[in-house]
Amino acid sequence: MRDGRRGRTLLRYLDYLRICFRMSVFRALEYRSGVFFQYVVDIVWYVVQFALLRTAFSYVAEVAGYNLAECYLFLAFLFSTDAVSMLFFNGGLEHFTRSVRTGGLDFYILKPMPTLYQMTVARVSLAGLLNLGFTVFFWGYVLRRFQVHYSFAHWLWAILLFTNGIFVNITFRLTISCLSLWTIEGGSLNWLFHELMRFGSKPEAIYGKWARRILISVVPALLLSAWPCMALIRKPSYWALGVPFLVSAVAGLALAGIWRLGLRRYEGLSFQA
Repeated sequence: MRDGRRGRTLLRYLDYLRICFRMSVFRALEYRSGVFFQYVVDIVWYVVQFALLRTAFSYVAEVAGYNLAECYLFLAFLFSTDAVSMLFFNGGLEHFTRSVRTGGLDFYILKPMPTLYQMTVARVSLAGLLNLGFTVFFWGYVLRRFQVHYSFAHWLWAILLFTNGIFVNITFRLTISCLSLWTIEGGSLNWLFHELMRFGSKPEAIYGKWARRILISVVPALLLSAWPCMALIRKPSYWALGVPFLVSAVAGLALAGIWRLGLRRYEGLSFQA
């Protein structure tokens, strides 16, 4: 009985995601130039990442203990994080603060589904399909060119940490976005999130001991791409493998608390705490 109810709930969530994807397709067809320029921006970003990598390895054989093959693996994880986030989450979260400012948050609160889930997947980005397709191609290129061979346990830990990193990414961004329930004019919060997450666009080995600790716990930027890559190519301790899951649990609890406190201050058109 309980399993059947959970199954229906999951189907309802997936159906909502399907509806959001369909509406996003219609929106993209109407504003084709916006999607095109998003493609251009993404291509430029990929080119910059490759240019920086090739420039660095034209002078040195290793970067922070990473050889060329390992840096390519790091880029593969970085592109994967960006592709998943861009496709499913970035569009909705970019409009979070605007919904708070305009009272659009009321629309999501009144629907019989978790508000944060609705707002997170409300705008599926078709530009993310390009990212996803390129990421799949890039993974194939890296695995074939460098003949990457790691144990099943290493791949399993890397996949688990990557999934956990996606959850932490969403949770941390929602936490920052929820601050707009206090500030109302929260446009700069999106900028703050992106600036903090830029620390995760580099391998963890370039940071010092205390910097790594901060970038794992307080600002969990390293958990997105650097930590899954490290788990794959290194032999990390059980502490290094377990801490990210503890961080995600604490981040989830913190988000729930901040969200509830913020709703008490929210002065929307139809919501009363």
